[in-house]
Amino acid sequence: MNKKWLIGGLICLIAIICVSFFAFNRQSSISTLSYKTLPPQLIETTKTILYFSTTADQDMNRDGLSFAVFVDNKGDTDIYEMEGLELGTVLATNDAFFMEDRSNVFLINSTGLKTFPMETEEHTGEVTGFQDGLFYSVNNSGFTQDGGYSSRVRFGDENGFDTMSIPYYLHMSGIADGELLMVTDESEESEEISLQRMPLQRDIEIEKIVSLGPLGERLGLSPILKENSMYYMIMSDTEKLTSEIYAVNEQTKSVTTIPFFTFKDAEDYRLRIPFNLRNASAIHNGILYYVDGIGEVHLYNTITNTVEPSFFIEGIDEASPYMAEQTFFKDGNLYVFRYDADAGDEKTRSHVIDTYDLSSQKRTNKLTIEDIDSMYTYAKQKGKQITSYDFFVR
Repeated sequence: MNKKWLIGGLICLIAIICVSFFAFNRQSSISTLSYKTLPPQLIETTKTILYFSTTADQDMNRDGLSFAVFVDNKGDTDIYEMEGLELGTVLATNDAFFMEDRSNVFLINSTGLKTFPMETEEHTGEVTGFQDGLFYSVNNSGFTQDGGYSSRVRFGDENGFDTMSIPYYLHMSGIADGELLMVTDESEESEEISLQRMPLQRDIEIEKIVSLGPLGERLGLSPILKENSMYYMIMSDTEKLTSEIYAVNEQTKSVTTIPFFTFKDAEDYRLRIPFNLRNASAIHNGILYYVDGIGEVHLYNTITNTVEPSFFIEGIDEASPYMAEQTFFKDGNLYVFRYDADAGDEKTRSHVIDTYDLSSQKRTNKLTIEDIDSMYTYAKQKGKQITSYDFFVR
């Protein structure tokens, strides 16, 4: 072979390898925040926060991923990368953001980003609240060495975070009036479940409100809500393929069950599982609103004790490749984060946040979100699949 041809071939091969290497690395990169690059105006400009993570089984080798996505009023985003935490949560107050992953708690405030390493890892989030200057994050942690169960609570502020333990698995949860509300087993041996409450404070003080009978085939479909002296929760019967609203009177301890809606079959049940149990329902002007997994908004009038006609969210795509849908209720509005399958061609489609006025049941705004696809691509090239787990609107 001619020596010149050999040298030329080697040069071409090296060039191809170099181009491929730099192209791959550029495709695998993502612009994320750090404590050095945190925009000083982030607290003021952020309108919504989204949380995405790998599932717990993708974190077996401690290489899971999660992302907090900060969105401003124009749809522009800033992204912060963390370790994985399935069902993880985010929370915002007027002057601080709370985030967490498997090993850490993160706070962003006017002084910047602070990281708090935690002694105990978590793998499944549950619910997060804020009370008297402290953040509280509850996780369904797992079985203890003595055969019991522990749901650990990370709590603290910018001065540090501690951990305490609730000795129950939480079938359902919610936060209202400065208290953690939860449906738990009566005891380790019992098949009975009960509604309990615990003040958000540094010490564990759990009070049983009322027994709810044997768990049976029931599963929670919503957060636990409170309106005046009434507690509300939605539960399904997976055998009967029905759902009921449980209305509990705080003073008399009476429990009323109201038939809500039914499922056609097991597949219909699967499709209607809410996008996020924590944000699936809310009460506004006496109406309980509940969003299921196909975007149907069910209504129950707590004043007249009647089920009212439902309405549908536009654009929910059951075949969405992202599993991205999230909902959030605030100030008489329903906010919906979703993949916009109807926008342009496949290359130009994006994610949006829709706003619905609950009174008129009409969409009042549609905000296009920028740069979400780069996050999905980044995770995919690392061999991971991320899912949206939380959504908070300020």
